[in-house]
Amino acid sequence: PQEMHQHMARFTDPELNAIDQRVRQRLKPSRYEHSVGVCETARTMARIYGVDQRKAALAGLLHDWDKALSFDQLRHKAQELNLADAYVRQSMPGVLHSFTAAATLGQEFSGLDPEILQAIERHTCGAEDMSPLDMVVFTADLIEPNRTFDSAVRLRRLLGEVSLDELYYQAYKETVLNLLHTDRTIYPESVNIYNHLVQCRAGKADRQCKADKADRQAEVLENS
Repeated sequence: PQEMHQHMARFTDPELNAIDQRVRQRLKPSRYEHSVGVCETARTMARIYGVDQRKAALAGLLHDWDKALSFDQLRHKAQELNLADAYVRQSMPGVLHSFTAAATLGQEFSGLDPEILQAIERHTCGAEDMSPLDMVVFTADLIEPNRTFDSAVRLRRLLGEVSLDELYYQAYKETVLNLLHTDRTIYPESVNIYNHLVQCRAGKADRQCKADKADRQAEVLENS
């Protein structure tokens, strides 16, 4: 059928196509379209920021694999795998899919790179030591084309205009703000992660200011 032909033509990588078929069968249509959007956005970001494009595409396509499960199923799976503490499992099941998928996708798809699994694990809550691939997938989840809310539009405009670190910081900040504005619980470690990002960003700004000042001083001396 023409629809299947168009779908299959989406990817030229045979492994990506095979995984795409599994994802399409597992997720409801809107979730599948989101996953494809994250896949394509992550690949674009990877090209712009010098990250492995294939790993970014695979992580983006698979990131919501366990969104097919209900909250009760996620709680049960997380408990069986000893993932997250009891408070997180009970109070915020919406974050569990990232942990459970990362823990089991290596068995579903043999040979998945550990970096891909880590990016999937971190795409919802982040971490203090995010790799460039982690930041790409986290941010792509927020800015893929099916996201039409104002902050997604604003973040898309920053793509390629700011560093990956800065884009991820802005994405993480928007995530925290959204949780606050909608009166939802925040993953306990997220406060520490946000504080770490703010401190790192301030440190980079301070180092840049000092470097700019040194350059200006050197220019004055050179022209004196």
